[in-house]
Amino acid sequence: MLDKLEIENRTLTRITGAAEREQRRLFNARALREALINAIIHNDYTAEVPPLVEIYADRISITSYGGLLSGLSLEECLSGRSMPRNRELMRVFRDMELVEHLGSGMRRILSAYDSDIVQISEHFFELRFPMSSEALALIPEVAESGAESGAESISKKILHLLRDAALSKSELSSQLGLKSVTGALNRAVNALLEAHWIERTLPDKPQSRLQKYRLTQAGRLGMDSSRNHDAVDGGGL
Repeated sequence: MLDKLEIENRTLTRITGAAEREQRRLFNARALREALINAIIHNDYTAEVPPLVEIYADRISITSYGGLLSGLSLEECLSGRSMPRNRELMRVFRDMELVEHLGSGMRRILSAYDSDIVQISEHFFELRFPMSSEALALIPEVAESGAESGAESISKKILHLLRDAALSKSELSSQLGLKSVTGALNRAVNALLEAHWIERTLPDKPQSRLQKYRLTQAGRLGMDSSRNHDAVDGGGL
């Protein structure tokens, strides 16, 4: 599961001036690791309910069953106080050097995220990790041969065109003022697909002549984040 979280925690990249590269990960890797280990160690297995990891377009949710242990308040939990629900698991994980000491995991998580990611009910303890707005602001850049200096990248133009409707590559090329589907357009579409900013309308038939592309929820959130980021830089907020 740690390997799966590492795969899902993609790194978004933007090429800046002087061929420099700006990179951001979607999530804090250490916080995700601590949350998963905590969920396993502190899960109440008596009801045969396992820990749950859910991967959404805009967040990752890690949930354990059992809620807070009796005698431990929410304030104490958030401050790093801890009571092991499964002492043998705690011992095994410590022997494997996966944990250090009680409470250290929550402190690491809350050093990277606000406490509002913590959702506790009578029976469940959930941590909801939102995608990094700074990472989402790094819209994948694809170089355009012959593009004028200062113009929007073809990637951004595609995202704007897909805001209101799904379009095919030929429709995109027409909207972009291209005579045909160019290599730059193909590279831009593939980069946005890989970053999960757009998706195919016919995912099981990638080569279909009826294939179109649409924004994902992550793409919409990323565009909103990028627009807000630009407004702040330009003094608009």
